[in-house]
Amino acid sequence: MKQEFKDYLLFVFVLTILNFSGPLAVFLPLPFFIFKDKFSFKTLVLTSFIPLLIISPFLPDRLSLFASFLHYGCLVIPTLTIIYLFKYTALSPFYRVFISSLSILVFILILSFISTLVIGNDFFLAIFEQFFKTSNLDKGDLKYLQDVFYYAGYGLVFFSEAMFFLFNTVFFSKVSGVLRDFENYKADIFLVVFTVFFIFSVNILWILNLLSGIILQVVATISLFIFFVFFVQGLSIYLFFLNKVGFSGFAKTVSLVLIFIYPLPAILALLGILDFWIDFRLKINKIGGGKLV
Repeated sequence: MKQEFKDYLLFVFVLTILNFSGPLAVFLPLPFFIFKDKFSFKTLVLTSFIPLLIISPFLPDRLSLFASFLHYGCLVIPTLTIIYLFKYTALSPFYRVFISSLSILVFILILSFISTLVIGNDFFLAIFEQFFKTSNLDKGDLKYLQDVFYYAGYGLVFFSEAMFFLFNTVFFSKVSGVLRDFENYKADIFLVVFTVFFIFSVNILWILNLLSGIILQVVATISLFIFFVFFVQGLSIYLFFLNKVGFSGFAKTVSLVLIFIYPLPAILALLGILDFWIDFRLKINKIGGGKLV
């Protein structure tokens, strides 16, 4: 009991330090993965609120509070979700990642709605406006960025936070343990059907000149979500290839870090889409193994 209490204090301490550590907060999922087998899922969920309660009094205004909740929730909620799905369900890697990633998007939309009720406007737009005021961009570039953030803001925030979550889950897979079968990740056929229907619908909206306003916001958000799901599939194929040809741990680590840099995510997303017609894993299996790097 004494050791368990020490482990719990360490868990809370690490979570709190990471939450106060600026850029290091991207590693917030790690403590949950490390302690997931030491504590019950209920304990993990309840403990996740403690760092928020500790940091809240130090935040200067409600906008900062919402921004802090956003980053923290976008990393912790999918982490708890994927831990639950791994421990208590028999879902495939695709559904574990899909549901966990969807929880990020749902959280962003709920937080946006709550902020509108509490502070009178969407805190995403308030943050963007604050950024635009302090930027040194000319009027043309500024107008372009404002339009991009207005229509694709939710999707871009989702994509960036989902990438941080995925990086923690896959890069530290031996620690997380929730995606050790990640190489078997393959999107369900329903996603392919939905994607085809979605593209067809977007083209119809464009022809009818209806692709504007809130409709364009919805289209941009869904597009980035679909892009992320197919990127994950491309990444799983890439990892399958690295293991098959025998890349060393160091070479695999370097390549995993580089793969998150543009335009490689777009290439992997295309690879993920094409995998439904070209079984890349089947072709890779024909390659002889052996330590190459």
